[in-house]
Amino acid sequence: MGCTLNRKSDQTPEELLISQTISSFSFGIYSSINLVNNFYPAVVFHQVSFKVIKKVIPSLKFTESSKDFLKDLTQKHPCSSKKFKTLLALLSNSTALDKVLYIFDIFAEDSLETLLVWEAELMISQILQITLQYIPEYVLKINKNCLIYEDFKNYCIKLSLFNNFLLKIFTKKLFQGKKEIGKQEFVYRVISSKKLVMLVNGENLRTYCIDFFIENLIVLKDELVT
Repeated sequence: MGCTLNRKSDQTPEELLISQTISSFSFGIYSSINLVNNFYPAVVFHQVSFKVIKKVIPSLKFTESSKDFLKDLTQKHPCSSKKFKTLLALLSNSTALDKVLYIFDIFAEDSLETLLVWEAELMISQILQITLQYIPEYVLKINKNCLIYEDFKNYCIKLSLFNNFLLKIFTKKLFQGKKEIGKQEFVYRVISSKKLVMLVNGENLRTYCIDFFIENLIVLKDELVT
């Protein structure tokens, strides 16, 4: 499959390729809540499989690329109900605030409006997996004949270095020494922080990683070995 990059902004070629791929999906016509609700009963199982997903797809306005992405994702990676709902929320057309609220509810559902440190670590790690690994990995797979394939491959390798590093940074910044955080405080801290709000903006998060990689390669290497 070849690729055509129609540059109309200041996006890097790699991010343009990702955004064009995401645009070919049809998740963006739904809000987080509507999208997840439309996948019922697939999202009630502990592990989400494409076999179950296929049963609900006919009722949704889904493109072939959407179906191929979900099939590829669920066959390559164990996909819990929480991770799958997080993926849908991130790819939905909801605002950053609505995404933050919805994702909080996904991971704090057993804690009565309170997010514990281990729940937040699970949430952040899954967002990082989706944004820095799963989506770029799929884009790489379907663009093997693209002119920037090798550059994009290196882009993916760089992004893969950041999961553990960012998990530490985001968890520390979110909790600030506390052992748990309430919903109102969680939403305020994420939305008011330029770094934390990147959790619900994939392009900004990936751009931050690449910029950090270029400017702080030695620091990053030190973090990876500790």
